[in-house]
Amino acid sequence: MLNHREILLIKMSWSYIVPMSDTIGFEFYSYLFSKNPEIKRLFENSIQNQSKKLMDTLTFIIVSLMHLNTLENYIEVIAMKHQAYPIQEEHYDMVGNALIHTLKVNLKQTWDKETEAAWIKLYNRIAEIMISTSKKHTVSHLAS
Repeated sequence: MLNHREILLIKMSWSYIVPMSDTIGFEFYSYLFSKNPEIKRLFENSIQNQSKKLMDTLTFIIVSLMHLNTLENYIEVIAMKHQAYPIQEEHYDMVGNALIHTLKVNLKQTWDKETEAAWIKLYNRIAEIMISTSKKHTVSHLAS
């Protein structure tokens, strides 16, 4: 998945984000909804609650980067929970773009091409697991 250097870059950049997590979560959703207003209907929680969930989830993922089995299982559980919503594959691109934008804007001087590439690689792997899990669940649900 990620090499040691990429994990280090993600963890270092996240350490700057954590103290601002309330603000970052709000900025993420504000940007996401401003660029993709059609998906706002998928989010039932307030932006504050949704922001906290997002930041807690990302923190757990980042802390777990060295434990791939735990991490992949966790992401699969999240994907199963998301089955309750009409999420489309293209929504993952929207979310990924909003995440990278929010990180880039807030990390300013510490953000570089190498850090961006590491985050994109991580997000793409998360999205891949979620989409794959969703498809497997849909197929098994249809078969039963």
